[in-house]
Amino acid sequence: MFYFLHRMSTCTYWLAGEPTEPEPWVIDLNRDLTTHEDELSRYLAVPKLNYVFGGLATIMTTTMRHGLTRLVDKRINKNGVMQLNRNCFALQQNLTSIAVTGGAAAAGAVASAALAAVASNSGSLSSADRLFDHARQYFELLNYTEEDLKQFIDEQTEAAASPSAAGGSGGAGNSRAPLFTKDEYNALRDIKTPAKMVRAGGSGKPSDSKSGK
Repeated sequence: MFYFLHRMSTCTYWLAGEPTEPEPWVIDLNRDLTTHEDELSRYLAVPKLNYVFGGLATIMTTTMRHGLTRLVDKRINKNGVMQLNRNCFALQQNLTSIAVTGGAAAAGAVASAALAAVASNSGSLSSADRLFDHARQYFELLNYTEEDLKQFIDEQTEAAASPSAAGGSGGAGNSRAPLFTKDEYNALRDIKTPAKMVRAGGSGKPSDSKSGK
């Protein structure tokens, strides 16, 4: 799986047109996961199969967010952000399909009941949804101007450092977990985007901008 995810580093996200499909590495990864699910479903019951694939959303979204630091071409425009979000949606859709239908062949006569149990496991499914929503929220920050991004980071840092209301005035309280890590915020700052270029007095188009993908 990491082989496919790491291919993101060589991709270009300064795109001339709006993307209509996920990137080839996403399609290849989804195909690979589906193939493995088909094979494993012959030997594993639904709960065990769901357990095998249950942590993939965390790995995928974390690796994709960290992928910004490894980009060879550190330029992303609005269409590039759309491409990243489309990639997230395609991976999320495929994982949801695996979670809901996984193990149907192995379930045999009790397939309907087993699939119903998996579908009712809202905690697992909603957790994956939240992870991909979190990744999309991160990529959307690439559309912020430098000032707006700084303000967002400052607000999140302050909120994470402040005691929660649940702690009360007389107690130590609990700090809220940071929305993103310091390294992830630094990666956002390092990426060149049209919003940052225009604000800095440029045209929003790098001199060596590619006209296509």
